[in-house]
Amino acid sequence: MHQTDPCPAVADAAASDPADQGGLARHFATTGIDKFSAVTVHGDYDRVPVVTGAQTAILGQVHERWIVGDHLMNIVHVDDVIRTELSPLVYQNREFRKLV
Repeated sequence: MHQTDPCPAVADAAASDPADQGGLARHFATTGIDKFSAVTVHGDYDRVPVVTGAQTAILGQVHERWIVGDHLMNIVHVDDVIRTELSPLVYQNREFRKLV
């Protein structure tokens, strides 16, 4: 039986991605390391950590915090969005991919 790609608009992420968003995502998913060693502070905002190399950063004030199972959900009033020209990266079938 031939199986087609369930998401034809998704392509494999290239290892030569200049921003290496896959590596950045793996860094934040790794346990037992200093996750914020890859974080820089945006110059226009006082003490707001903005991840270097991220495609987008959402800046705002925490409005509410909810505990949902073993997760903490933050509801944020968005003040600003920093967006780069980098392509979005998705995680599918245990691999990082880019939208095409």
